[in-house]
Amino acid sequence: MSEFIQKINRKRKEGTLVDSIKMRLFSKVYINLDTDYRNTIFLAGTGRSGTTWLSNIINYRNEYRYLFEPFHSKKVPLCIHFYYRQYLRPDNNESSFLLPAEKILSGAIRNSWIDRFNKKFFCTKRLVKDIRTNLMLK
Repeated sequence: MSEFIQKINRKRKEGTLVDSIKMRLFSKVYINLDTDYRNTIFLAGTGRSGTTWLSNIINYRNEYRYLFEPFHSKKVPLCIHFYYRQYLRPDNNESSFLLPAEKILSGAIRNSWIDRFNKKFFCTKRLVKDIRTNLMLK
């Protein structure tokens, strides 16, 4: 194997190790500096449609706190009232749905499932990626 290819492989492994350490640390420890919901990008799609790939492209420079599938009712206790593919009417004002949505969009939620891919320590913007919320969007 050429020296050039060996350097590339070493760099790739180092990047993977650094990313792995960041994800383990920052999924547990991070500071949310801005809770304005308008600083949130909401990426919705169906399973196996490329939402994870697209979220990785959007967050390529690690500018966002990455919230992975926060409306998963079996993994996130705050969303226990949500069904797998929850439909919400625009005039629905039930606090059991609005409160979790507000907390998620403002970044005021901490959960090991949601933050397991987060690599951002100081957070001012959020990227919410979910495959269960298509029927909740207007």
